[in-house]
Amino acid sequence: MTSFQSTRKAHAVLVACILFSAPSAFAGNDHCDQVTPQALVTGSTLNLTGSNSGATSTGDVVAGTILDDGQPKFWEAFTTTTCTNVVLSFCGTSPVFGAYTYLATTCPANNTVVSTALADNTTCADGNWTVPFNELPAGTYYIPIYSGPGSVGTYQLAVSASACASDLLHDHCDQSVPQALAVGSSVTFIGNNTGATTAGDAVPGSSLDNGGPIVWEAFTTTTCSNIAVSYCGTTPSFISFYTQLATTCPANDPLVASTSVDQTICGNGNWIMTFNDLPAGTYYIPVYSGPGDVGPYQIVVSASACAIDLLHDHCDQSVPQALAVGSSVTFIGNNTGATTNGDAVAGTTFDNGQPIVWESFTISTCANVTVSYCGTSPSFISFYTTLVTTCPASDALVPNTSVDQTTCANGDWVVHFDFLTGGTYYIPIYSGPGAVGPYQVVVSAVSCGPGNNDFCDQAVPQALAVGASLSFSGDNTNATSLGDFVPTTAFFGAPVMWHAFTTTECADVRVSFCGQVPAWGTVFGFLSTDCSSDSIVYFTTFDTDSCGDGNYTYYYHALAAGTYLVPVVLNAGTGSVGPYSVDVSAMLCTVGLNEWTEGAFALFPNPTDGALYMRSDGALGGCVIEVLDMTGRAVITR
Repeated sequence: MTSFQSTRKAHAVLVACILFSAPSAFAGNDHCDQVTPQALVTGSTLNLTGSNSGATSTGDVVAGTILDDGQPKFWEAFTTTTCTNVVLSFCGTSPVFGAYTYLATTCPANNTVVSTALADNTTCADGNWTVPFNELPAGTYYIPIYSGPGSVGTYQLAVSASACASDLLHDHCDQSVPQALAVGSSVTFIGNNTGATTAGDAVPGSSLDNGGPIVWEAFTTTTCSNIAVSYCGTTPSFISFYTQLATTCPANDPLVASTSVDQTICGNGNWIMTFNDLPAGTYYIPVYSGPGDVGPYQIVVSASACAIDLLHDHCDQSVPQALAVGSSVTFIGNNTGATTNGDAVAGTTFDNGQPIVWESFTISTCANVTVSYCGTSPSFISFYTTLVTTCPASDALVPNTSVDQTTCANGDWVVHFDFLTGGTYYIPIYSGPGAVGPYQVVVSAVSCGPGNNDFCDQAVPQALAVGASLSFSGDNTNATSLGDFVPTTAFFGAPVMWHAFTTTECADVRVSFCGQVPAWGTVFGFLSTDCSSDSIVYFTTFDTDSCGDGNYTYYYHALAAGTYLVPVVLNAGTGSVGPYSVDVSAMLCTVGLNEWTEGAFALFPNPTDGALYMRSDGALGGCVIEVLDMTGRAVITR
């Protein structure tokens, strides 16, 4: 008997051991990454035809999102270069198809655009659906073609485009071209907000999603700046103004609140808003369009230098220094006058009211890093013992491995961070009572240690072409669990060696552990798309027959182009230890898995309780499969 076993307890499901045959091969846009977006020009129509016969639900959408409904989908796509009103029409499709009232802006589908007006099945004389989308910003959009019961076969789809009524108004933030704003200079925006709409202004549920029409202007800075936004030249004067800036398009929270506002300087009742210590970046100005505030406007935006620009008071003022393994970098500064402005995302750990200045470094491979304050004199009495990977600081914090006050003769702190993966790290330097003045911070790096692909960032991706194979080999005897998985994953704590491959097109991929003697009893049936690993792609099918020696072969259907990490787990208790080889090969997605996997077993998630179950059109009596892990962890124990 073969059993699926996990070290994490979960519900058990018993099913009969059965045969599986994959769907027959078909051609077409079954996955969104197989679609070539067509250019859609204002005033024109794209006439698209296809057949969704044989469509699957594999790889269509991000799990848990609105289009993750379990229904097979086919895909078409178009690209616009300006604000556009778009209409989808399925007139002429027989039989009459169902239709989605969404477009996707990502592939696999995650972010969706909802139809802005009611879809109808009366415009088409044959009962097919027409779905409108008004005021779409320029971009690429993916059309999901419903392929459920009663909607399978040849379809006709007309995609027509007309100009947005407010295209020249900067009615959408993506229509506003950010103007470069240097310290000591100003830019002037002249416009008219007549006819502004609320479409596409803000992320649903965020602060600016309030029903008020908006037009947009934008500017970009390259250094910390004090910004003044003046409506003095607007005549007749407006009575209402937004006193925030947005940093995303569409606008999302958190917005940047003004430092101060004034209605007296202009003399005509218009407002001047100031924003002090803005980090370098692009900022969008929402221009309100409501009763008493419609018509021509003039906005002057000016910039002056932050008083503490040279202190690295904001993390974006700190230029990351390259830190090579076996070397060190020294940071010398002064945190006098530090502020809390722009240090952290609101509500996160470092949004604690304490001033901070910042230093930063970049490593290109796994390293053990030491941050030493020994050279700081007089010594500081308070230190932060974490690193930050985002700017402004969010809760993407890196905890220390250890700290000590004995290495430095003056009582300053030394903080250790082991097994840091390649990337940029920001050092928060506390500025509070007993910790203000000149500082010296020395950051050094040494190798993580074992090497030989023990850490995922040591695995150099190899190119894997369709129709080709790769062979990876190694020895997992000394594999460690350090740095392999984030603590929230089901695999945290498992010692693993890593290999990696890269594909440039959709592929069916086979990963084979043939050749281990005796056959290994524990292997991982998944691939990872990141390092450290928390983005997992589980196998589609597996078998223990293809190798001829009892070892396992995994099949991954319709992998999107990208880089994938192959884990080789160490489990001495089941004989999975020592030298190994792993063969990885690729076939075209359209070939179909059945050419590789006739008679293989396939697992599918149960929509009710999340456990795994078997699905096929036949059965093999007398064999039982036990599934213990509802997460789908594929640890195979013979």
